[in-house]
Amino acid sequence: MNERKIKLLFFLFFFSIATIIYFSNSKYDIVELEKIYNKSYELYKKGKYQEAIELANKIIEKNKNFQDAYMLKARCYYKIYEELSDKTKFDQQNRKQKSTNRKSKKKNAQDETEKTKTELINLIAYNIRKAISIREDERIYTQSGVILYNIGAKKEGKELIKKALKINPHYKYAKEILTKIRIHELQEELARRKRLELYKKMLSDYFSKKYYYDTEYDDYYDEEDEYEDEEFYENYIFDEDEENEEEDFW
Repeated sequence: MNERKIKLLFFLFFFSIATIIYFSNSKYDIVELEKIYNKSYELYKKGKYQEAIELANKIIEKNKNFQDAYMLKARCYYKIYEELSDKTKFDQQNRKQKSTNRKSKKKNAQDETEKTKTELINLIAYNIRKAISIREDERIYTQSGVILYNIGAKKEGKELIKKALKINPHYKYAKEILTKIRIHELQEELARRKRLELYKKMLSDYFSKKYYYDTEYDDYYDEEDEYEDEEFYENYIFDEDEENEEEDFW
């Protein structure tokens, strides 16, 4: 055996050893990352969203294509956004019941809350974009669509869920979500039409019963002095929160 063949055999031997070590380490990394992901998901389920995000970031540092880590971050940011929105609604209800002179402080607090919510929406959108760019997955597309729909990006949310069904036409969860969205939108449309009919009737009743038109002076006059404008609003004004409230049915 000449020297050239010996060198070739040594090269093949060391190359094989290096390949085995490389793939062994890669497999070890994947197993370890899965363990970290499981821990972060458990933290998410317990409501410890910041801790879950920190672990997800560690996964992404080691593997930038770990799709579920991005999705978990998006879900954590969405839960934080949801809690902040619920707190804002609660504070608004309390303000209706309690009067205060600290208007400037309240305005500053509201501005800070809206700023935080905007930042959270941007973080949600960023992580969803990263997750869906890695590979097509009906589960990821559906989860992303639900989150986007609930934060107000309804068109984009529905499109992602429809894409999930294109990937897998038999994906049950996506079908259920689209059905719920359709029912929800029909209920909203029905409520809108009922409010419109009530508003028309309200105006008709109010102007036909309470006022008469004086052609001589070209003006309206109140028939009954005991009626006040406040009574009209007490009887007919809509609840603004109820009108704008969106049902989160997931």
